[in-house]
Amino acid sequence: MDKDKRVGISDFIIVKDIDNFIDGTDVMPNTELDVFIKDEIPIFYRDKSMSDGYGVIQYFRSIQYLFKGLTELDDTKKPDKSYYIQWLEKFYLWWESQKVALLRDVEYVHPMIPIDEILLNLIIAMKNNIWGSIPLDYLREEDKSRALTILTEIFAKEPEKAMLLIPVLERMGIEHQYNLNYTIESLSDRNIEKSKYSVMSLYDYSIFINKKEIDGDFNLIKEELLHILKYGYGENLNEAIQVLIEIVVIDSKLIDDELVPVLISNLNRYLYTLKNDESLIVTQQDFKLLGSYAKLVAVLVKYKPEEIGGSFEEWRSFIQTHKLPEVRSASMHFEQ
Repeated sequence: MDKDKRVGISDFIIVKDIDNFIDGTDVMPNTELDVFIKDEIPIFYRDKSMSDGYGVIQYFRSIQYLFKGLTELDDTKKPDKSYYIQWLEKFYLWWESQKVALLRDVEYVHPMIPIDEILLNLIIAMKNNIWGSIPLDYLREEDKSRALTILTEIFAKEPEKAMLLIPVLERMGIEHQYNLNYTIESLSDRNIEKSKYSVMSLYDYSIFINKKEIDGDFNLIKEELLHILKYGYGENLNEAIQVLIEIVVIDSKLIDDELVPVLISNLNRYLYTLKNDESLIVTQQDFKLLGSYAKLVAVLVKYKPEEIGGSFEEWRSFIQTHKLPEVRSASMHFEQ
């Protein structure tokens, strides 16, 4: 799964329903959802044996298309309560039967079986389209209790990936030991994967705080993202830039007058350094990071034109004439 797509925006689309996107409705017909709800969640572990698991991966990716995501503001565009409840009841039974394999509580897992990918796609679907999107008045106490139990079980075996679930549990009003402060503390964890997923979680926190579904301080998130932008490196830096990109796109007002000049300064400093030392771009990660920087510049120009003014003219020329398509593709934001 492409990490650049905000850990949760899947490339998987059911082809026969692409017309929903073409005609602009972006709404899944209830008849299709009725069919989906009746289907069983694929089983990949039974009687100490496992299948390849790709049917499970495809199933959880399809949820991201069938149920509205966490950025949807209008609950009336979401499925009725009965759909969520029916699916959750099915999921609870499925989890109990499959968790022994998902959490590697088995004697042997064949290296060709993508357990990590299965679990990650499950977590993404739950955080983006079920627990992170379900209207809060649909939730039953049983749902909250089950969600906490599942988080606890995942944390015990896969604490890195479990970081992605912390914001949604806070959104659901579930009391537990993990929160925004814990996530911020985990940004500097020596475990690179845990730190990376903590950065990604800041995006979900930003969404929920902005929607007033969590009582939190966005300034804390802003400060942490700026700190990573100034001093971070590698995947964490790239993920922080991706979070900033999505924040700009979702609600550019969050990028306030105090933040804009800091971003301008840091982005222009990066370009100046790059122009004076092209040897900085060597590895695949370097190219990926450059593409992320370019896209952040471009979306700022698009969504904050008055504040940005002519501050990124050198960037604009650099992006439009760059030989790498990953960088040049950011120029599409200049044209809209």
